[in-house]
Amino acid sequence: MRTLQIGESFSFHMAQQNKPSKSALIHKKRKCDDSEPCREDDSWPRFIVIKGTEEKPISKISPFVIHKQIQSVAGTVKKVSKMRSGNLLVECSNKSQSTNLLTMSTISNFPVSASPHNSLNSCKGIIRDRSQYLGDLTVEEIGEELSSQGVTNVIRFQIKKNGNIIKLNTYLLTFRTPTPPPSITLGCFGIRVDMFIPNPIRCFTCQKFGHGSKQCRGKQRCFKCSDEGHEGTNCQL
Repeated sequence: MRTLQIGESFSFHMAQQNKPSKSALIHKKRKCDDSEPCREDDSWPRFIVIKGTEEKPISKISPFVIHKQIQSVAGTVKKVSKMRSGNLLVECSNKSQSTNLLTMSTISNFPVSASPHNSLNSCKGIIRDRSQYLGDLTVEEIGEELSSQGVTNVIRFQIKKNGNIIKLNTYLLTFRTPTPPPSITLGCFGIRVDMFIPNPIRCFTCQKFGHGSKQCRGKQRCFKCSDEGHEGTNCQL
């Protein structure tokens, strides 16, 4: 191992002192650079639902005919699956496929309709405005300013304490993309976007998680004693 000389040791020590800290590098990275182009809007619908009619549902059409029609209109798509309703869910690989599929009106002379999926083409993310950049701006004003970054809706979290409503500096953003971006810019300041994880769905019929009461096929179960045959309001526990 090479040994540092006295002059070299002093220079190395001074270089380490002048080296910017990690927090300074992060701050520098988050500064707005007007020379950088804005993030390209990537909010085209990736998931398309194809529906048939009551007289001729999509499930009654040959899968080979469906495949050939989709192939001729959009080329090779990423994935085609059948939904519980019997409709088709098509996942597109690029914007051109999505645009072409939305114009589809017939499959083998049978009328169909194509539309973006209601929920799969959007997502939600959380931002924590610890530096209070947003201040007293309304959610409408914030949404308007962030619309160019794919934001369609803004909700500000609030809590109730001692009878008073307290607005928090945490916001729930809805994006026009299947996954949220790693960060967005608030004017000239960058801020991280965390993935929103909602509370799990709970069924108040069988008391299990993962589905709601309307889709439940289980038996009525008490939420107090977990026994079957009675509701919690009639529990003797």
